[in-house]
Amino acid sequence: MSLYCIYLPDGSIRHSTKVYDPDGLKYDEQLKERGETFITVPESPGLLPPDLWYVHTGALELRERPIMKNVRIDKTRIKCDDKDTSITSGIPTGTRILVIMFDGTIINDAMSQGPLLEITLPVECTVRVILQKWPYRDYIYEIEGVLQP
Repeated sequence: MSLYCIYLPDGSIRHSTKVYDPDGLKYDEQLKERGETFITVPESPGLLPPDLWYVHTGALELRERPIMKNVRIDKTRIKCDDKDTSITSGIPTGTRILVIMFDGTIINDAMSQGPLLEITLPVECTVRVILQKWPYRDYIYEIEGVLQP
């Protein structure tokens, strides 16, 4: 069985499936007729999750999505006021930064302008921070604002 990965121009995997096609042509032809861009991996042990893998469009091969190794968070628990802060450093320029409340309300959705993100929480709450930059895996962490740290 061969693994077929249909991918978008940036290399993100839109769909993957395992197909038994002993001639190796029928499914290829169907995908080509539909105008799909795809690669075939003849001996894949199983389906690969697209949040962990992508297609390197230059080499036309599957690669693991890298992690953001340089990201550092100084505190994940801060006093809820306007003075105590959590500082995240090492954020690649052009990273999308989402800050989300526990109920799903997005309180910040912006592109990074530099390597630092400073968060203050004026009220007691927990927020989830998601850093997104292709082809890196999403970097997700939470900051908790408490009355007494």
